Amino acid sequence: KSVVWVTKTSDAAVCDVGDELDFCYLDGDHTGVQVARDIKQFGSKVKVGGVLGGHDFNLTYSGLCKAVLDASQQPCWAGLSGKFFDWWMIRQ
Repeated sequence: KSVVWVTKTSDAAVCDVGDELDFCYLDGDHTGVQVARDIKQFGSKVKVGGVLGGHDFNLTYSGLCKAVLDASQQPCWAGLSGKFFDWWMIRQ
């Protein structure tokens, strides 16, 4: 297995990653609209049992928090956890 750091905007990077990710960590544009799009685009690339996570889950970024909380309610995600401003969900 390998780790690949992608330092592009998420919209540009989505084509550069595979479709069977074990783990994907998002730390990009923190607007609610973009975070929701990132979760949809990259979340679909996370394999069952894989983890999607991100940074800055705090009240400074209320749109980000709403997008994450909304996504965590979708049937393809098992729960939502977080610690020290990071968040993660497991793909079902």
